Amino acid sequence: IGHPISFFEVLNIPADIKILLHSRKVTNSQNIRSIKTKLTENGIILALVGPEGGFSSREIQKAIESGFTIIYLDSPILRTETAGIVLSAILLY
Repeated sequence: IGHPISFFEVLNIPADIKILLHSRKVTNSQNIRSIKTKLTENGIILALVGPEGGFSSREIQKAIESGFTIIYLDSPILRTETAGIVLSAILLY
């Protein structure tokens, strides 16, 4: 892309699986392990990891409307800096 884009622009990036990592279980969210069953070898995953304090309710709603699945980890709440690394490790193994 070559330049910073807004949260709402990110929602339109095409991917086979779109997930938004939430800090805790919310209505209709899924455990990350349930997503692993949907992965394909060459599939593209777009994963959003929120800022400190989490996503706003408006951001979550817009993500859902854009085809994102809200997921959570079976772990304590992680810092933003480590959440993406842990998410990647779970999806890879």
